[in-house]
Amino acid sequence: MRAEPAPAATSAPAGAAAPVVEIFSGLQGEGIRLGERMVFVRLAGCDRRCAYCDTPRAREIEGAETLSAGEVAARARARAAELPHAAVAWTGGEPLVHVDFLVRALPLLREIGLAQYLETNGTRPDALARVIDLVDAVAADVKLPSVTGEALDWEKSARFLALAAPRELLVKIVVSEATDEAELARAVALASDAGAPVVLQPVTPVPGGPRPPSAEATAAMQAAALAHHARARVRVIPQVHRLMGWR
Repeated sequence: MRAEPAPAATSAPAGAAAPVVEIFSGLQGEGIRLGERMVFVRLAGCDRRCAYCDTPRAREIEGAETLSAGEVAARARARAAELPHAAVAWTGGEPLVHVDFLVRALPLLREIGLAQYLETNGTRPDALARVIDLVDAVAADVKLPSVTGEALDWEKSARFLALAAPRELLVKIVVSEATDEAELARAVALASDAGAPVVLQPVTPVPGGPRPPSAEATAAMQAAALAHHARARVRVIPQVHRLMGWR
């Protein structure tokens, strides 16, 4: 039997590089840190296929630029040097698909004093456990099946929020006219258990995707959600960057 060849000594270590869609300076368009100036690092690749995805170019790795952790850090630092920034926002796609890369890249930017803000679909608790000590804030979705068109492992979502809770944590819940009341109540309860504020985000329409709820329905959802949050911390905030054309 012929032995398998040993790996080449020059092969790149796991996580040495990741597919990057873009790195830019812009205004945060979602959540309670709305309007803050951040450096956005958008990684390619996602483990979800939400019906309302508004960044389909970031779902697939093909076509993205492969960059090392050092190259990403250098480009992000260059953007941050142009004017004061509140944080580096890691987004996608789903950044935690590339957790080995994040373990390398996050310290490079933290060491120069930039806060690290992780935007995530909130479904990969094991990956989060590896980087939670390297991030300063987490914006996590709870993905309602009635809106995404996909099943949700609620237990994983609960574990994810519990792991993130020691950090600054925001829970985002995208809602549509098809939002299931029981799902919404369950999602808000998870956020409440984690001590996190909730943002109900009316879905931004995309071709073939779900439609946003009416103003009256959105207000009713917020009223219902307040009953399931121990601190009544539930806000309604749309994707403002889509409305304003922010970059």
